[in-house]
Amino acid sequence: MLSIAQEIALVSIDHPEQYVRKLISTFQVPRHDALVECYLRVPDVQRPIWDSAIFVSTKQSEHFYSDIFHFWVRAFFFFVEDSLLGTMFQEMAPYIECKKISAEEFQRRYLMLLNQRVPEESFIEAQRFHDTYTELEKRSFSSAYVMLDRPNIKSSVANSDGEYVAYFQTVPEANH
Repeated sequence: MLSIAQEIALVSIDHPEQYVRKLISTFQVPRHDALVECYLRVPDVQRPIWDSAIFVSTKQSEHFYSDIFHFWVRAFFFFVEDSLLGTMFQEMAPYIECKKISAEEFQRRYLMLLNQRVPEESFIEAQRFHDTYTELEKRSFSSAYVMLDRPNIKSSVANSDGEYVAYFQTVPEANH
């Protein structure tokens, strides 16, 4: 009989979508994290609504994330949990795509999101401290995947400068 970890490893070889769904179904909140989050909002909105986020793994991520998909699942949980999106974490599992895209396509979508949104002030303040510093606009990317491309949520993940980067964007009007 295979352990859950062995089952997950076997599924990941040929079917990344099944692998990610399995990671979601067996997810447990870790005691520590190795990521930095930056929430984003549409500028010029009366009441700020953080509808998007970027997550970057930190230098010690190799101790926390077995691969890019494992990182994405953790970042997705973090985003859903902090965005008050309810049960979206489990509900989106059937729609996981894991569709490979070019690094250029990831960068285009990522920069478009960054350029259309305003980062939260606490993230900007944290940029002054070396331990949490991430230059969001100047990163390079490789091994990119679209993970979710639904009317109400979009997400992709990529390798970036020796780390992982994932972005999430919700589309509130699509929820109605």
